[in-house]
Amino acid sequence: MTTQSPEISAQLLPDARNPGWVRGWGVYRKEPWHLYGVYASEAEATAAQIKVGSKYKKAFGSHKIGTDDFLTGSAAIRWIKSPILPDQLIDKKVYARFVAQDSGAYEGVGQLRVRRRPEIDDRIAVDLVFTRRDSATQFTDIIFFLTAGQVVRLKPVTEKGEYHFQFDGLLKPEVAFAVEASVQQKLSRVDEVKREIDALRPFDPETEQSIERKLRIDWTYNSNAIEGNQVSRGETQLFLEHGLTAKGKPFKDYLDIRGHDEAVRFLKDLVSRKEPLTEAVVRELHKILLVESYEIPAETLDGAKSTKLVKLGEYKTLPNHVKLADGSIHRYSTPEETPAHMGDLMEWYRTQLNSAELHPVIIAALFHHRFTAIHPFDDGNGRMARLLMNLILMQHHLPPAVFRAAKRSEYLFALHQADVGEQSEIIKQVADEVIRSLEAMLRGARGEPVEEPDDIDKEIALLRQQLQHLEEPEEFNAEVQNRLFKESIIPLLRQLGKKLSPLEAFYSTSAVGLHGQHQQGQNTMGWSAPPNTTLKNLGEALEGVAAGKLMTLIELTVTWRDLRKSPLTTVQDSLHVAIQFGKLNYTITAPSVPFTVKHVYNTRLTEKEINDFVANTCRKMMATIQQAVKDQLSQR
Repeated sequence: MTTQSPEISAQLLPDARNPGWVRGWGVYRKEPWHLYGVYASEAEATAAQIKVGSKYKKAFGSHKIGTDDFLTGSAAIRWIKSPILPDQLIDKKVYARFVAQDSGAYEGVGQLRVRRRPEIDDRIAVDLVFTRRDSATQFTDIIFFLTAGQVVRLKPVTEKGEYHFQFDGLLKPEVAFAVEASVQQKLSRVDEVKREIDALRPFDPETEQSIERKLRIDWTYNSNAIEGNQVSRGETQLFLEHGLTAKGKPFKDYLDIRGHDEAVRFLKDLVSRKEPLTEAVVRELHKILLVESYEIPAETLDGAKSTKLVKLGEYKTLPNHVKLADGSIHRYSTPEETPAHMGDLMEWYRTQLNSAELHPVIIAALFHHRFTAIHPFDDGNGRMARLLMNLILMQHHLPPAVFRAAKRSEYLFALHQADVGEQSEIIKQVADEVIRSLEAMLRGARGEPVEEPDDIDKEIALLRQQLQHLEEPEEFNAEVQNRLFKESIIPLLRQLGKKLSPLEAFYSTSAVGLHGQHQQGQNTMGWSAPPNTTLKNLGEALEGVAAGKLMTLIELTVTWRDLRKSPLTTVQDSLHVAIQFGKLNYTITAPSVPFTVKHVYNTRLTEKEINDFVANTCRKMMATIQQAVKDQLSQR
């Protein structure tokens, strides 16, 4: 379409606040900018919009006569004289906070849409869109967020003139937060409730336990649910406290619940030991949270569908930008930038701790946003950000901030606002959730139920859902045995044999026994693996002997005698592992390690459980050898 002068209705009314401007319904295209026309009625504008096509938008606003300037929004358009360079402002969408005085203080959030034309030398037009427009009549202050690191303060001009506000200098974002009344009110409430709780300490053990139980379950459920986990809060509680799983829920969802619960325990241990937050802690936390490596969907550079392996505790090696619903790309730090950006984040965190200028809630909220902006790992970044945020809060003797899954959209919008420089909303949300947790603690400290008023209703609804969908624990049968052997028992024995085999060389003799019991009709029969069974072929030996049998017990006995280098010293070590199969669950015990784990049949051993058992077994065996060597050296 050839660019032409805009159609201007003769019936447009003047814009009283801005001489030379008129108000009406504009039809315009943003990129490249083209004002098609300005009309007196919405119906006329709609007809014009249909005529020119879907790339054109329709909105009510103000038009400068003789130009193609058109500013959309409310009637509260103000001119600001600003020394900021034009290229920082042209066609940029940023956020601002406006404080107005109208029978008392009022604070509202408005979007600041900037448009600057060559005809305007040193002024920018500000369209104020308030949450309560009727209250925003007399502006006393504007905090203008350009970027995450640049905040402009504007002051009103009292005398009439060509502009309404003047530039009043740059502020650091942290300072800007401090001038916001609503942020300060929330932080003051955090401190107030914490003082009330501290005055009631120490709590009795039962109260402490009930508070911790509520926060732990709420935290794990909501953080996973935000990421799409399908397990309900009640099902999360049943799994964490009783190991029960619900029918039809993905195994990966339960793995995520277990990993998050272990991560919370890891954080509590860090806090109790007063360990500082470091990159090493971040990497270790990622390993615990994700439990084991897995593949996720990915795209190649040419857009082809692919997969990539999520490696535990390792920063990303491929970009993890995401495509938004509108088709645009939200970009995070590149793999090349990630190590430096993480280093910068940790340095920023240490600086904030040492300066002690910011409230812990502000530090935790900003850390959360900065971590998500980096997105350092291939997966788990959202849960990691919330865990690290809460570690910072816990290190400052505050309870976790639990973002609720029911308010996921508000939470994500606050992060989006922070991306464009408006970080106060995420601070407010963190403060709100800390207050929520503190108030639960205060109820408990006063001897009242820690549940919130609507918690009981939710639990009743969840219980009803559980009764409908709760999966009965699987009963042991041949199909369950085959799956359990493939996913858990055989991998455990193979890993154990692989790691213990090199240690056999230290001994003169060793013996491996693999035997047990199986069900045959109504009778229980014994079985034994072939005498040539060794540590190296434990998995194959069990597969061979178990074929066609329904096991009730597997026992592995390994005995080592006499160190090769110490023929005169009698040294003996042994290992006994028992795997028992009940009607609804299986138990693995190794008393000498020690190691015990009990699971229902639809819960397999995790990679961490297998690795921990094998590592502890090897350490026990090496300790025996080291002690024998030490004893012999002392006799020389």
